Amino acid sequence: MKIPIIDAVFDIWFESKMPSEALLGIIVENIESYKEIRSLPLLQVPKDIRLMDPNLKHQALYEILSTDKPYKIILGHNSLGIALNGEYKGWDESFFPEIKGLYEKIFEKQGLIEKITRCGLRYVDFFQDENIYEIGKVSVTINTNNVADPTQKILLRIEKEVDDNIAMAVVIDNKSIIKKAPENTEQIGSIIDIASFVKNEEFLNEKNFFDTVDQLHTINKDYFKEVANDELIEQLGI
Repeated sequence: MKIPIIDAVFDIWFESKMPSEALLGIIVENIESYKEIRSLPLLQVPKDIRLMDPNLKHQALYEILSTDKPYKIILGHNSLGIALNGEYKGWDESFFPEIKGLYEKIFEKQGLIEKITRCGLRYVDFFQDENIYEIGKVSVTINTNNVADPTQKILLRIEKEVDDNIAMAVVIDNKSIIKKAPENTEQIGSIIDIASFVKNEEFLNEKNFFDTVDQLHTINKDYFKEVANDELIEQLGI
């Protein structure tokens, strides 16, 4: 079965006295393969407005695309991440090593990042022409009546505490529309959107950073297995 992951992103929020433009230059000079810079529309919004709005403060201003890898680096005023930009090749085999390669280079540069304030990992899986309430282990009932009518759109959002340090946000939608490149054609199906993040700054800065990253991946994968049915999990080999 084809891997259903259509989006994957790991990012951190941090404190730094260095402007994003300076970080951009350092990334391009020090990270191999990532050379193609794209400015994003948010860059046109005045800096003072971006920093005052908590919904904009950590949004990406630049994308740096790789010449030979299915990833892109995303950079904001106080955020740095790496996202899928092609076909997903696996965690241990590809995505985790790429995350480590980026952040090890950044952490080597003294003074770039003074303190990490948040880190998160998000995966979006898409199942074309499928209803997650039929192929998954999710049911929706009201007064004991199953309301997961396959002809109706049902959108669930779940926010939960994993422990004192980590939280999750999950979105499950049975009628989501995505646009598929390169033709930009619309496809309809179900999505499982799982994001886990460290909410405790002290925990984040005291623990081994990459152990924490790997822990977030395990949390995401385990929750996906709670949602998907056993046949689907077996087909995906997870």
